[in-house]
Amino acid sequence: MSLRQLGPGVVVLTLLLLCSAPATGQIRRGTDEGRLLRDAAARESRGDFDGAESVLRQLLEAVPASAGGLFALERVLRAKGETAEILRVVDVLIARDAASSGVRYLKLRVLMELDSLAALEDEAERWFEMDPASEVPYREVARVYERAFGPDRVLQVLSRGREAAGDDALAMEIGDVLAAMGDSDGAVEEWVRAIRDDVVRTTAIARRVQGLTQGRDAAGRRLVRSLARSDLVPGRLAGARIALELGLEPEALDLSKEVASDLDGRAREVFLKDVARQAREKDLVQTASWALSELGGDASTPAQPRRSGVERAYLLFDAGDVEEGRRGLLLALPGLEPSDATEVIQLVGLVGRLSPEGAELLATAAVRAHRGQYAEAVCALTESAESLGQDERPPVLAEAARIAERGELPSQAALIRERILTEFPDSPEVGEAALALARYRAASSAGVAAAIALLEHLITSRPNAAVVPDARLELERLRGRGR
Repeated sequence: MSLRQLGPGVVVLTLLLLCSAPATGQIRRGTDEGRLLRDAAARESRGDFDGAESVLRQLLEAVPASAGGLFALERVLRAKGETAEILRVVDVLIARDAASSGVRYLKLRVLMELDSLAALEDEAERWFEMDPASEVPYREVARVYERAFGPDRVLQVLSRGREAAGDDALAMEIGDVLAAMGDSDGAVEEWVRAIRDDVVRTTAIARRVQGLTQGRDAAGRRLVRSLARSDLVPGRLAGARIALELGLEPEALDLSKEVASDLDGRAREVFLKDVARQAREKDLVQTASWALSELGGDASTPAQPRRSGVERAYLLFDAGDVEEGRRGLLLALPGLEPSDATEVIQLVGLVGRLSPEGAELLATAAVRAHRGQYAEAVCALTESAESLGQDERPPVLAEAARIAERGELPSQAALIRERILTEFPDSPEVGEAALALARYRAASSAGVAAAIALLEHLITSRPNAAVVPDARLELERLRGRGR
């Protein structure tokens, strides 16, 4: 395998280990490289941008594929007003790893900021040609084109991406553009396609409908009616949840009854509890009364909103009472679904291990993520992590990556995980970061080789890590794709 096939994190983590004895002046994995990154960060924090730039250029001359060095240098050059200088370094990294979407997005963003629109379009076309059947380049290019050219060009790019990737590709993004252009009917049609049988998207789409400046209620009802016609229970379940979220009483009641009739046992009980809670919060008296009566509960005061244990815990976090909020989440655990419980366990465990400063930072970001403000939460954690101790940064960054993933920000999650691999190669968080990054890279055909190399290194360097069994399965799956 050539270096051109390896991702930036893989090169940093593996290349130097494969050499026998380092030559004089060579940067060693996890030691000299980490020291230089910390040195540059310290200089940057003191306002010594020239010194930080010098250190980072020294690092990148030795290890051009250091993602941590690249993004730190971009930040330093931006502070100096010399952002364009990063383009030469970016080109070196792209030449070594053409599949690095985070680095390619960085180049597009810088070209847009410099108003180099012709170069921006050329770079976008090169990315499309490299992996034409993947949604990733079209999604990322669209994000930059929105600021550079406006919605019409964005819609062209996304439509082209759908034609290349097939099926309902990029439906969420196309719906967002149509909504911004005032075509709420078209937006609803695309959002229905985006949900299909994926109920995870329901909250995100409900927020989009609530954000419409015109025809919000009518659009919400069209969306719910379309989902109600679904032949699949998940589609109707999504419709019921969106009707509840939007406060549409008749639709919420009718769809909730229909969905409940298709469920039984524990699944039905969980659904009814969720309906009762949401209906109370939205003051949907009839729906709350029905759900409580189905559960055999007390429906005497359904119009009085009552927060669940989880909601109360997040309110405590928001009020600055971190320890009480953490205790509240622990008490709420027994009533949560396994997927939600895992997320809460990770959060309360990390809050308990951090310093008061770190715990407060994490609690504030968790509140933002809970409210759907994923990008803001990720930004707060990644930017403020530098103020924490060396041992606290990797777990905080790992949580930022998880939040980015939950918020459908895969490129940001990948960048954060690359940062963990490059800046903290000996931290316990490396295993989770490497596995998640490999899966992200494997989503693109051009990134499969880099994903395989990343998994191979993870398995051989950390054979006892908890994620190794999953890494082995993923590795076999990817190898099977190449046969």
